[in-house]
Amino acid sequence: SIEASTLTQTPNASLTGMTGTIGSAVTNNAGVASGTIGSVVTGSPNLNLGNATFPAGNVLQVVTTSGICAVTSTTSSAFSDVTGVNLSITPSATSSKILIMYSLYSIITTSTHGGAFQLVRNSTALNTPTATNQSYIDGANQSYTNTASQYEDSPATTSATTYKIQIRSNVTGRTFSTNANQYQSITAFEIAG
Repeated sequence: SIEASTLTQTPNASLTGMTGTIGSAVTNNAGVASGTIGSVVTGSPNLNLGNATFPAGNVLQVVTTSGICAVTSTTSSAFSDVTGVNLSITPSATSSKILIMYSLYSIITTSTHGGAFQLVRNSTALNTPTATNQSYIDGANQSYTNTASQYEDSPATTSATTYKIQIRSNVTGRTFSTNANQYQSITAFEIAG
């Protein structure tokens, strides 16, 4: 056993190599929170926070993916998946928010024409575009455009959740596509609710 006097001789007494239980004598002391210091504290420099609770607004995990992909749409009646710009994230709590950020490079191949982007969770469209929001672009012939957008979602689940980007042409018969020479990317941040 360790006598109390051993630990009070110096404020920097080392406990390196000790095993066993830190008893009730160490309560409400500076730097020691109330509660139990469990078996995860075993002399290792790593502290296991697997069961820790973080305040609202903290980032709990990040998932990202990117790739070069060419997807073409020639219809205004349906969206097409941007292959490779999708990811799956498993929220740790139903109260978590998921912040999605994505960046796409596109090409407009016909003058006075454009296209639109759409973010989808599983099979649910989250921000179906109109001509007035940030997911819609228009431009001249052979315009190259970089579109960056973000969206905060509340999936209310702890199951694996898939997010993907889709595109469509604004005019049927005219071509709108992602740039085959540029990286497209999507990132999901789980935010504590």
